[in-house]
Amino acid sequence: MRAPSELATVLRTLLTAHPDLRPEVGSIAVAMVSSPSIENIVKSVLDAVTSLGIDSFHGRAGKQS
Repeated sequence: MRAPSELATVLRTLLTAHPDLRPEVGSIAVAMVSSPSIENIVKSVLDAVTSLGIDSFHGRAGKQS
């Protein structure tokens, strides 16, 4: 895996050589930055599940009809 600075240099070089890609690159960048990361989703789900008290499960324990 390359360092972020190396990747940025490659992207800048590519966009200099192909300026017609700028709108597409911009759209992709916005989509990547604005979407939540898997790590954040996992943390939110874990926090929600582990914050439940035992009483939350009491009425659902045992056999159910």
